Amino acid sequence: ADFRDKLRKRKKNKIEQSLNEKFRILMGSNERIKNIQVDDSFTLEYFDENGDRVGRASISAGTKQLVATSLLWALNAASDKSIPVVIDTPLARIDKNHQDSLLLNYYPNVAGQIIILPTDSEIDKAKLKLIRPYIYRQYLLDNPDGKSTTIQLNK
Repeated sequence: ADFRDKLRKRKKNKIEQSLNEKFRILMGSNERIKNIQVDDSFTLEYFDENGDRVGRASISAGTKQLVATSLLWALNAASDKSIPVVIDTPLARIDKNHQDSLLLNYYPNVAGQIIILPTDSEIDKAKLKLIRPYIYRQYLLDNPDGKSTTIQLNK
């Protein structure tokens, strides 16, 4: 039990450190959240530059999504296994600058294989150009009636 607790604490500290690094990469300069702490039950707590707690209810949906993305990145980095990452509607609720940060920093680095399932409004020509060097295959999924999907390889 002691060994398990020490291992869990070491992993938790590694994940917390990685989470903060990844969040700073994705968020850029953030005036609100300067540090994210992971408690023993892996609950996230947010702190400002003065060390004061930032309430979860006061954090925007976009920032929460960037924290969740940073946590997934940190967990994948802490894993001893290479696992693919699948993300549905990857840019929802995120402003343009942070979308570009995700496309340039997160997707090319999070895993050896990543599958993103964007809506037709999420990835425009400019965003596609940012990630084009990292795309192995691109498919168009069409589901006009909500009942059946056709899949077409885009070239």
